[in-house]
This record gives sequence, structure tokens and C-alpha cells, in this order.
Amino acid sequence: MKKIAFICVNYNNVNYTIDFIKSLNNICKTEFIQIVVVDNASKDNSVEVLHKLEMEYTNVMVIYSKTNVGYFKGLNLGINKLKTEDYDYIVIGNNDLTFD
Repeated sequence: MKKIAFICVNYNNVNYTIDFIKSLNNICKTEFIQIVVVDNASKDNSVEVLHKLEMEYTNVMVIYSKTNVGYFKGLNLGINKLKTEDYDYIVIGNNDLTFD
């Protein structure tokens, strides 16, 4: 099976990110996907919740940006953290996406 990395940005809306992560892990085996979440200096409880998700799911990596760098620069932080040659596909999208 091909390896796929999914990247999204979170900013003060961690409930969407929770659904994003859970939906991906429900449709794919965790060894075939890597989920990268870039938190864009959220002001709510996102950091605490994301830290718990990172501990719960072995395939979730969270990047905690100290400043809000914007959506596209946030995505680039995620892309740059990956060894892109390890993946057949990289999917970038909003954190409010869910997969059936």
C-alpha cells in the first residue's frame, strides 16, 4: 500500500481537527498515513487537545507555531517537516474535511 501524508492547519478550531484526524484513522491503517497538524498559535485550548491527540495516535505529528504565520505558510511548515521522499502522495487541505 502507498504511504500518504495529510497536512492541515489548525487555528482556534480544534474540534474540526479532531474530526479530521479520527476520520482519516477510521478509513486507513495508521502505518500507511502520517497526519501533520500545524497549530497556528491558537489562543483557545487547541494546544492542550492537540498534545493529547499526538499522544493517542502514533501517526499524528503536531507542529506548534509560536506565531500565526497564515494558512499557506503554515502548510509549508508541515511540508518542510516531512521527508517528502518517504511518501507517495501528500494531501494538503483544510482541517474541516472529513473522510468516509
